[in-house]
Amino acid sequence: MEDLLKKYEEGICTASELLELQRILGAGDQSELTRMLENDWDLIKQQNLQLPDVTSKELWQRIHNSRTALAPPRVRRVSWQKVVAIAAAIALLIVGNYYVFRQGEEQVPAAWTHIQNTDESFMIVDLSDGSKLWLNKGSSVRYPMVFSDFIRPIELIGEAFFEVVPDEERPFVVMAKEVQTEVLGTAFNVRAHLADSVVSIALAKGKICVTTPSPGEERKDTTILLPHENLTYELLSKKLIKGVFRGNLPYAWKDQVTEFDGASVQEVVQVLAERYDVEITIPAGLNSESRLVHRFDASKLTIPEVLKGIAKVTNYHFEQKDTDEYIVRLD
Repeated sequence: MEDLLKKYEEGICTASELLELQRILGAGDQSELTRMLENDWDLIKQQNLQLPDVTSKELWQRIHNSRTALAPPRVRRVSWQKVVAIAAAIALLIVGNYYVFRQGEEQVPAAWTHIQNTDESFMIVDLSDGSKLWLNKGSSVRYPMVFSDFIRPIELIGEAFFEVVPDEERPFVVMAKEVQTEVLGTAFNVRAHLADSVVSIALAKGKICVTTPSPGEERKDTTILLPHENLTYELLSKKLIKGVFRGNLPYAWKDQVTEFDGASVQEVVQVLAERYDVEITIPAGLNSESRLVHRFDASKLTIPEVLKGIAKVTNYHFEQKDTDEYIVRLD
């Protein structure tokens, strides 16, 4: 907890860390906070530190009003021990029972809901702030049933397209694996399936800030995306690749459309296997230089029809082995 408070004071808390700090401060068990405050109260008495004129309500409001990913870190010249000590003194003097930042009525954490899409197509989820998300098949989200007054968090596994209602007072934050995307109001797509080795983000309109771990360092990188820009983050190498896309290619799926724009055979197989729940094998050593440019309505075509169409414009075809099993063969 002390590390979280330190990062908050330095202005470098991520949205997920800010949520964790709020959870701790609003929890019923305050033993860790009590221990820390007692230790720092002793520090105050030893150093005769002067206490600022501030109320616990103002301190709590600072947490509510925090902005992390879209705001530069603040530079602090005061030592961390002194900051914690002063905060401890304020808490002890004003609150008395060590329940810091809890003035007036009890702070009750919002209930979170979990939705998993097991359907054969995407599903649309309406959020409490008026925002909307399209949840792709095989994907899941977790979020508060009612967003708080300072942040709108979403945890995603899989793929979803978001249309976010603007709210400058409450950033909308999507957490997918190690990647955090923060917006105020916009439309964008995030893909982060459990089996994927990358996290992909594409912006349809507005502006977003993406926070990712930096390779070989504890610090995090932030990348701003503008409309029709995308970002791919490789989880193992922590490498960032920023690019552009045409049309609605990354999120055509929400319109029941499957589109390829110069896709390799590996990319084609991955998309079709996910879309139609089939197993497609690429034999070891198979190498095709064909790049597929193709667009079709996946809701109107069966997998045999799609594979037959692809075979007409590439140098490979698909041999059926079983009901839902295929193998790629070169022509």
